[in-house]
Amino acid sequence: AGYHPRLPDRIAEGLDEEEAFLMVEAVFDYYAANAPMGEKLGPWIDSIGLDTFKAGVNVIFDEKKTKQEDDSKYE
Repeated sequence: AGYHPRLPDRIAEGLDEEEAFLMVEAVFDYYAANAPMGEKLGPWIDSIGLDTFKAGVNVIFDEKKTKQEDDSKYE
């Protein structure tokens, strides 16, 4: 929790297990691509704003979900 614990933010609801996994990947990918090196996730979300964070994560999530759906069509 660190020196300054904070309450969690709700990023998504109603996801099935596969979607939840994709959402975790999307959060990680967005954070890794955009946060300054060494910045902790919670303070970084606070600095950019929850709405900005959710919007960026949802773009990646939607891309991952679309790719997964497209890939499953060809299995």
